[in-house]
Amino acid sequence: MFFGLRNVKNAITKIMRTNLEAIGEYDWPLGLPSVDVSNFGVVQRRHLAVGGGAPDLVVALEASLRVARAAGAGDLPLFAVTLGLPTQAFRELLRPEAQWLVSEVPDVLMAQWVPTHFNALAALLWGFREADHVAIRCLAQAIAAACHGERHLWQDMGFAARDELSALIAQCFPRLHALNVANLKWKRFLFALLGERLGVGLGGLIPPACPRCPSYRSCYPA
Repeated sequence: MFFGLRNVKNAITKIMRTNLEAIGEYDWPLGLPSVDVSNFGVVQRRHLAVGGGAPDLVVALEASLRVARAAGAGDLPLFAVTLGLPTQAFRELLRPEAQWLVSEVPDVLMAQWVPTHFNALAALLWGFREADHVAIRCLAQAIAAACHGERHLWQDMGFAARDELSALIAQCFPRLHALNVANLKWKRFLFALLGERLGVGLGGLIPPACPRCPSYRSCYPA
């Protein structure tokens, strides 16, 4: 049976509305919210209200923005457009004249986008920080977000090689870097460490995309 585009659109809208209403008590007086994240992809370092200062902090900010832009382009999960932060918190990172670039995403909707272990992973990274700097806070959020991507972590963060990511982690999270004595891939190492902290049993936590990777069995032998 052929369904017209209008019927398909209505059916999808009905399903989405049902799912959103199941979230809890939230008033949608005009129906489904319209969320445009296209502008997130154009945020640059010049738009930030905070400066990097030291070279490693500049690199941290640039890497964080690459993650947000990748999410805006569809190369990372959608929640990463704000580095997993509430919209207002992400806006406050920008200069007042650039805050219009960030569309309002209702917190209740953002909460549905954020993966189960994202906040715990971001908190784990932040706990190993070298200093209380906004750039390092952004980097912790960005790494945790990019860990939910489909490629190697260094690739999803826009680095040319893994060594570049490792060097940045050594500068911003030196105690964390020192723990990776086996030089495991960072995504694997971070989820394993988080699983240990959360008391996950045999097998620990596995990054969401890893089972789809051709190298999965080399990292996680049967």
